[in-house]
Amino acid sequence: MTENVRQRKRVDEAIYQSTEDDSKRGIVIDPDDRRPRRQPSIPLSQVALTVIAIAMLALLAYIQFALPHEDHMTKHFPASLPTMDGAPLLVNDFLAHSERIYVGEGPESIEPLNGMLYTGLKNGSIIELDPVTRKTRVVYSSLSIDDHLLTCGKDNLEHVCGRPLGIRRLSDDELIVVQAYHGLFKLNVKTKKLTRLISADDQRFGSRPLKFVNDVDVLEGRYLFFTDSDWLYPRKEFMSVLMHASPRGRLIRFDLETGKVRILDDQLAFPNGVQLSVDKQSVLVCETTLARVIRHWINGDSSKIGKSEVFIDNLPGLPDNIRLTSSGNYWIAFAGIRHQDQPSILDRLRNWPRLRTLLSLVPGALKKIQRRLPQHGLIIEVDKDNRHIVRSLQDAEGSNYPDVIVAHRPEVTLDTSRMGQDVVVVKNGRRLCGTGAAVANAPVVQNKAYFEMKLQTQGTWGIGLGTRRANLSKVPLGTDSETWVMDQYGQVKHDNKVLGQFRTAIEEGDVVGFAYDHETFRVFVNGTEQEPCCRVATRGTVFPIFYVDEGAILDIQFSTFYFPPPEGYDRILLEKSLI
Repeated sequence: MTENVRQRKRVDEAIYQSTEDDSKRGIVIDPDDRRPRRQPSIPLSQVALTVIAIAMLALLAYIQFALPHEDHMTKHFPASLPTMDGAPLLVNDFLAHSERIYVGEGPESIEPLNGMLYTGLKNGSIIELDPVTRKTRVVYSSLSIDDHLLTCGKDNLEHVCGRPLGIRRLSDDELIVVQAYHGLFKLNVKTKKLTRLISADDQRFGSRPLKFVNDVDVLEGRYLFFTDSDWLYPRKEFMSVLMHASPRGRLIRFDLETGKVRILDDQLAFPNGVQLSVDKQSVLVCETTLARVIRHWINGDSSKIGKSEVFIDNLPGLPDNIRLTSSGNYWIAFAGIRHQDQPSILDRLRNWPRLRTLLSLVPGALKKIQRRLPQHGLIIEVDKDNRHIVRSLQDAEGSNYPDVIVAHRPEVTLDTSRMGQDVVVVKNGRRLCGTGAAVANAPVVQNKAYFEMKLQTQGTWGIGLGTRRANLSKVPLGTDSETWVMDQYGQVKHDNKVLGQFRTAIEEGDVVGFAYDHETFRVFVNGTEQEPCCRVATRGTVFPIFYVDEGAILDIQFSTFYFPPPEGYDRILLEKSLI
């Protein structure tokens, strides 16, 4: 074989090998053009679908293997829902008849001091309110820190401007103020001096700093008992705290004299309001996520000191703040309600810990959903001894009022804004004459209420109960489904039916007493009970109602009675303050 032939053969073999390699690499060789050409690339849509599929598989794997099958909520959140179809949780609109005083946006806690009321606002300010003149004064303002903080009050600047939550009296001139992001402070209301007592980033808390300081109470002017709702999420992410339901909250004691800090309980799910018991033996804490109140013992029986127990659970809402009543019981205010007819979002997601974990990643969306849910204002009074609910104050319609401080009318009288067209109310709302009906300015909210009527002049008249839908211009009452009344003949009528007949003839000067326990009412004439009593078949809010015609004149008594109320009954409650 000649040298030329060998060279040509080597060239052909090289070309063949190159072609074979290019074929393996997906390169096509044009017979007429030896330049390599790549095959068409994979469409972007296929790439996108592949990425989405991989992401979905990764998400499913994360949900299946990384997220919990059960958590603190599935173990401890109430499995049942309370009912609100009977006393003391019978739905009423007592709060809807409260007087509302606008002081700014976002008041959280109210504390009296030297005849004034103090509260904190969303923009970081502390406000003083004169309850008589209704005038307000700024005691402290975050705007004074730096002129550029002109948008305080926006969520994105809460951590800068501060968010005052719990406020308590320390001395005649000083308040303890909880700043959700910054710690605990002492405020002198006269000098307006603000002093930091404990910082949120105090090194004693190590890797678990104070992230969401919430409420405080003061013992003997020395010990501060306060809650840190979560050491991971700040206040503005409270929906994430609710959804996670992790026991990361703490009850902490701070000694003002020694500066020592002691964590009393670090296994609480969204601890919120704090209240010392009347006997100073224990501290009560609202555990918002689990719809209950926890009691932590600090004095008394040595076997109990340092231990926590459930004080009351399965509450009709998610508890927020807790405060003492004038009788030593406890007021509990709710951030949202839960009952059989209206489960909360936590009730619906109780057994879905994985879904709650995912939802916690989008707290903003959850807040929007929450704002669209039906609103229902609710405050309850809990007995300090038997731990039972004594009564409830509600705003069932959940009107969108501005953020306010609540103060009630000073006494119960006839409501001159809601009465018949031709009826006349005189003597400071206690005498009824003319033609028509009138109701009291407050509904019956407690378990057992009592009021009286004295017949001054005979005629056509009636006394009883009615809803806010009753026609007050059309008498006699008892012919519709909105009223239950006894007339001048002793007949008890409802929906044009006679429910009962009392035999005693009522004459001028006689006093008729009316007792109601949300199921039945009892009638007394000059202190003597009449038989039989009658049942009131309603679950709605009812008011004392009276009507007159043909010259009748009635004098109404809601507090100073002619005869003592029956045992267990009392005047209709209308507190001056909910503090």
